[in-house]
Formats: sequence, structure tokens, C-alpha cells
Amino acid sequence: MTVAYVVLLLAGGALLAIALPAARGRLPRNHLAGIRTARVMRSERSWRVGHEAAAPWLLAAGIVVAAGAAALLAVRPPEAVGGVCLLVLAGLMGALVAVATRVAGRAAGTVD
Repeated sequence: MTVAYVVLLLAGGALLAIALPAARGRLPRNHLAGIRTARVMRSERSWRVGHEAAAPWLLAAGIVVAAGAAALLAVRPPEAVGGVCLLVLAGLMGALVAVATRVAGRAAGTVD
């Protein structure tokens, strides 16, 4: 279970590493990190606007997942409880990233 907690902690850290520069408009347009829908990738401006709009949702996902994984590492719950917690955290992360993607697409659609 420890490996799964660490993977989730790293995923939360990756989300934070993307969200913080995105919130400041400093995440460069790329094909590796960030939200890469057609609307968001359309131009430099749509990339920036989309990521600035999505940043609060990405930050929330990163904070919740990293904090939850860190708590699981500290507490080391029984395997059944830890498994349920992992599923809940992963689902929450997926939902928050899905909302961020939707928000980014809508914001990017208002550009150009």
C-alpha cells in the first residue's frame, strides 16, 4: 500500500507543479504538462487564459490529493481502509481535473 500512497502523493505534487505556474500565466504551452484540449491548444492566448481559469481547480486537486496521501502515509490505516481511501482520493482527483478541463475549455473558447 505504501507504494500506492507515494504514487498518489507524487500525482498531487505534479498537479501543484502545473497549477502554480498556470495560475500566474507562466506555464509555457507544451505537449507534456497541462490541459491539452483543442480549444486550449489553439493559441498562446487560449492556453494562458484556459490555464489561468483552471488553476484553482488544479490547485484544489493537488492539495487534496497530496494532503490525503501524506495523511495515509503517516497513519498507515489497515489495508481495506487504505484501499477505500485511495479510491476516494483518486476519484476526487479525477473529478477535480475533469472540472478544471471543462473550465479551461470554456475560458479558452472565449479567446480569438
